[in-house]
Amino acid sequence: MNLDAVIIVLREVLEAAVLASLLLALAQRLSLGRTWFWCSLGIGGVLAWLYADAIGWVSELWDYSGQEICNAAMQIAIFCAFCFLLATLRLDARRLGSLSLASAVIIALALVRELSEILLYLQSYAANEANVLPVMLGSAIGFMTGVSVGVMLYFITLWAVDWQRAQVVILWVLSVVVAGILMQAVSLLMQVDRLPQTAALWDSGALIDERSTLGQLLYALIGYEATPTIWHIGVYGGALLVMLLLIQTSKRTVP
Repeated sequence: MNLDAVIIVLREVLEAAVLASLLLALAQRLSLGRTWFWCSLGIGGVLAWLYADAIGWVSELWDYSGQEICNAAMQIAIFCAFCFLLATLRLDARRLGSLSLASAVIIALALVRELSEILLYLQSYAANEANVLPVMLGSAIGFMTGVSVGVMLYFITLWAVDWQRAQVVILWVLSVVVAGILMQAVSLLMQVDRLPQTAALWDSGALIDERSTLGQLLYALIGYEATPTIWHIGVYGGALLVMLLLIQTSKRTVP
């Protein structure tokens, strides 16, 4: 078993699993069914395969910065869709079909981004017979661990007795995850000089190394950056502020 494969795949799966489990629990409490969820998984899976298959062509776009820009665009779209979801919670019950659409878009985009990375990672080892079995085994363990975390989180959320408080907690946790996703987009855009380079405000690498297991998991969950710049902090803080304001003004709750 390849331990690196476990961590890499777990990192990719964990973010999507948290998003999917909490959004599904929220939809279940709002009596929106699960059809939208299965559709988002199917569409996201197909698009992830197509994206991974076309990654060579995509990477050559915009002076060989296509992959970074496309990934950042998907991350920004996830943020916009989540803000739309929060705004939808304030609408009349007859308009809550929009919540299913926003949730489906978020999950599908997360799958395209994360699953395509896993596919590309596995393809890089497919031709190496000596390493393919340990990598596949490690990847399977990482994948199942991430999915298991999502399933447990889903059922724990549904068992909440005080749903009004549980709904607020779900939205807060989702806001932190989505803000981290948006901060990852900042790093990608800085890598390809679409955002100006600025000096790091601090370096927490001695405390939590980005390359460590904990650092990679924190990167997946909250967008952890050991050397954040003013762009990272500004975007992260601004995104959190916008989403938390939307949560506070949301008036729809489920008894």
